[in-house]
Amino acid sequence: MHREKFPDTFTILLIFSILFVISSNLESAMEVLIIANNSVHTDSLSKEEIKNIFTGVMSKWPDQKNIHFATLLPNVSNADLHEAFTRKYVKKTSGQFEIFWRYQLFTGNRKMPPMCKDEQKMIEFVKATDGAIGYVSASTSIPNVKIIAVSGK
Repeated sequence: MHREKFPDTFTILLIFSILFVISSNLESAMEVLIIANNSVHTDSLSKEEIKNIFTGVMSKWPDQKNIHFATLLPNVSNADLHEAFTRKYVKKTSGQFEIFWRYQLFTGNRKMPPMCKDEQKMIEFVKATDGAIGYVSASTSIPNVKIIAVSGK
């Protein structure tokens, strides 16, 4: 019997399933650290609080200081980290997160957050800005900023 050269449907589905699982595991394997300016008196935040900060819902720290947050520009070097952050903490893809903020800007509800071109610029922003919060990969050297513990992992 002559077998066709094209793979059958089951093989194609199996390959796509394996690729999906591998990409999901790689994304969740990237550890994201939440960092804050040393003036921030909070040592830990829940995932919900982080989501509220980065969607503009929460704008003040418990001591009533303004929260200033920045995101990474989702360019080639930051795309995986930004995607891991938005999925893990904001519960959106990076594309959905961008659309959310563009809508906020368009409707006049909020201004777009500052976007840092790389992790070093993120650290510089957080270090220099009173009340600032941001995120970096766990492998990044992070001098002179506070690492925020995340509850509800």
